[in-house]
Amino acid sequence: MRLLVATSTFPRWEGDTVPPFVHRLSQGLAAKGHDVHVLAPHAMGARSTEEFDGLTVHRFRYGPSKLESLCYQGGILENLRENPKRWSLLPSFLAAEYMAIARLVSTGRFDAIHAHWVVPQGFVAALPRLVGKTPLVISAHGADVFASRGMLRPRLLKFAAQRAAACTANSTAMQTELRRQTGVDSTVIPMGVDTTLFAGNAAKDGAGEGHRVLFVGRLAEKKRVIYLVRAMARVRAALPDATLVIVGDGPDRAQLEAEADLMGLGDGVKFVGAVPNTELPAYYAQADVFVAPSVVGRNGDTEGLGVVLLEAAAAGVPLVASDVGGIPDIVQHEQTGLLVEPEDPEALAASILRVLTDRDLAPRLSDSGRQHVNERFSWGTVVDRFDDLFSSLRSG
Repeated sequence: MRLLVATSTFPRWEGDTVPPFVHRLSQGLAAKGHDVHVLAPHAMGARSTEEFDGLTVHRFRYGPSKLESLCYQGGILENLRENPKRWSLLPSFLAAEYMAIARLVSTGRFDAIHAHWVVPQGFVAALPRLVGKTPLVISAHGADVFASRGMLRPRLLKFAAQRAAACTANSTAMQTELRRQTGVDSTVIPMGVDTTLFAGNAAKDGAGEGHRVLFVGRLAEKKRVIYLVRAMARVRAALPDATLVIVGDGPDRAQLEAEADLMGLGDGVKFVGAVPNTELPAYYAQADVFVAPSVVGRNGDTEGLGVVLLEAAAAGVPLVASDVGGIPDIVQHEQTGLLVEPEDPEALAASILRVLTDRDLAPRLSDSGRQHVNERFSWGTVVDRFDDLFSSLRSG
């Protein structure tokens, strides 16, 4: 099949730090024999058209290069909150994406369109007369569904979902919320993880360097890493050699650095910044526990799934995470990890200390977590399920 993938998250160049899940899924579908074209927003320094890892990539312009700032450094909603002036870019973004999809569909004879995120990609692709008879598949990932409070966004969600040939949700929590808001039943197909890339680092390297607590992700509101920083004060009171390593960047970094100084953590917290996905296995290899202290944001946004949890589990790192959003699909309490109530540094610290001090618990969580991810979330499994979905559309 010839597939058009519409997304707002895709690597701008080799070694980019943008989350790679759309890229990896598209690669997997191409390896299945599909002719995959990807449509993504342009960004300064990126090519307008190129062949990228077996995929034909088209990037649409929605303004002068210096102003194209709605995507890539965080999600669209996060970038709008960070700088409200970016709202002025939204009409041109939507119009440019509409024109690009219309042009490609009219000339490319695509068998299906795969829109990542219900809004904006799914909404734009579902506009009247745009796709014609081309089946539309919409995949919901998180903020597009959870952060839909207000008068307009639920209407956009419903408009798009009800016009799609099929919808997929990243997790059971998102499936439930999408049904509640739109009345549409979706299929739960999560994003995947390269189990081979991370499995080689399943055993901790450098055991003499003290206890390592790891966080990987965007330093933004729904991640609420500040609760992890506060928990580390309690962890270090019991284990003075414990160190928190924070991999990632974002608008909350300055606040987190100030909080670490206020708590007197000193070199007990290390800020690494953003790194390419291919460099992450080395950080997982050094970790004794991976922590995701996510919350439900003020606008309702929360974790759609938590791909970094998949990476950590594939690497054999025990998991501690908040019981929010799609996280329980990965972290099954006392089986594949430990769940805690969000916004509770004391509970977070207690669970971290359990993993770091219980010689039986940590290896049990590590083994069961890795097995769970290998069976359900490997890219091979995920690609097969999407391949079956697209094949069913063609036969139907």
